[in-house]
Order: sequence, then C-alpha cells, then structure tokens
Amino acid sequence: AVVGDEHRFMKAIPTEAVCLNCHGTDIQPEVQAKITEWYPEDRAVGYSEGDIRGAFVVVRSLAAD
Repeated sequence: AVVGDEHRFMKAIPTEAVCLNCHGTDIQPEVQAKITEWYPEDRAVGYSEGDIRGAFVVVRSLAAD
C-alpha cells in the first residue's frame, strides 16, 4: 500500500508446528528454562498451529534522494 511518500508491506506470521517448541502450550522444561533465562519478560506462549503471532512490516520511502 502506498501511504503518502511511503510504500508499506505487511505479512502475517502464522504459527507452524516447529514454532510450538517454544511458543506452544507443551514446552519441554529445559527449553522453558532457557526461554526464562534469555527472555525473562517473554509472554509469546500458548499458541496453536495456524494462529497468527504477529506480522513482518517493511516500510520504504518513495521520495527521491
């Protein structure tokens, strides 16, 4: 989509089966321990396959340099 002098592109991030190892409801204890250590504020869990977890966004200026 063109908005003013910018082109914006957004693509959803669907949850795939492999994502559930860290973002699902049945996370292995050793994986959960590392997630808690590395990302103590993380709340990106409880997803099911096919859920939308967010989106990638790219914004590009259309103005001449």
